[in-house]
Amino acid sequence: MLNPAGSYRPPQSPDFTSYAPVISEEDQGKFNYCVTKIIDTANDGIKYAALEFGCTPKQVAQQLSDYLIEHYSLSAPQDSMISTVPKNPDNPDNWRWDLWEKKLYTHEGCFVSDKIERKISFAFEGELFGEKLQSCKDMLPVMHIATPSSAYECKGGYDIVNKFCENLEPITPLIRYCIKEGMFSNEFINNLFDMSK
Repeated sequence: MLNPAGSYRPPQSPDFTSYAPVISEEDQGKFNYCVTKIIDTANDGIKYAALEFGCTPKQVAQQLSDYLIEHYSLSAPQDSMISTVPKNPDNPDNWRWDLWEKKLYTHEGCFVSDKIERKISFAFEGELFGEKLQSCKDMLPVMHIATPSSAYECKGGYDIVNKFCENLEPITPLIRYCIKEGMFSNEFINNLFDMSK
């Protein structure tokens, strides 16, 4: 006999946060990149379903949200809750980016090593997506790092870092811009800054 509708629950996926201590920095960047791609796919699906069925994207997203909350035993978001998350820093001068740049870049404008370039690329890949990525893409022509069309082609943080490398320009001005706009958490900024140690 078939199970009654709605009675089947597939096995729960593992909680990836519990693996955080064993995921290397490089793997964490790849993991974050993968999640970004999943989000992009979900956004495309939401837009398609809204057009196909004549409803709003919010209605489709709500159904998806309800499924994810139930399927993965997540806590439901509280719309009325006041955020207790600390505000992101917005003063880049709290860090010595001039010294950071001197330690991580050669006089020619290249990273001092491929290892440092990979670490910074993976850090940005995991941090820049959605509105943050778009803001950085918009700044590339302003900073004379890319044309508007080549900036548009950037798919993630790795591509953003690569644009600076191609131009032999340190990424420091973009870091300062992102901090000033409150785009980076204190933890991310400190981790990035500590790469110069």
